[in-house]
Amino acid sequence: MKAATKISIIVTFCLLYAAAYGVARSENWLIHRAGYYSDAGENRKVGGHYISSGDFGSPMLAPRISTAQGLATIFFWPATQAELVYWYLVEPRGSPWQKNLTWRSTGARLQCGFIFQLSVPRPVSSTLDNYP
Repeated sequence: MKAATKISIIVTFCLLYAAAYGVARSENWLIHRAGYYSDAGENRKVGGHYISSGDFGSPMLAPRISTAQGLATIFFWPATQAELVYWYLVEPRGSPWQKNLTWRSTGARLQCGFIFQLSVPRPVSSTLDNYP
């Protein structure tokens, strides 16, 4: 095999690996978590970053998904370590906690668009005439 062919195979594998990692992150198979600490409730600071598997419920109810998720955690371990290096460069330990949202507050979630209005006007179309 020529050197150019070997390089193209390696580059293709790396691109496919990165694309698969992107899919695993976007589908919440792997989740970025950040922890913080505070001084008596004031001045929150970043305590650490973690990449962990998402929570899809009981493995007994969805064994295939849980197995695939566990395999993804092992398979993408190098990519998660690279992402953790990125997060520690962007938000090192001890830096100010930038996330001011209290997720218990419905108003904070509404402001970020995580909760959508329930009274969305229905489009007028002949295909939706029989839609309940």
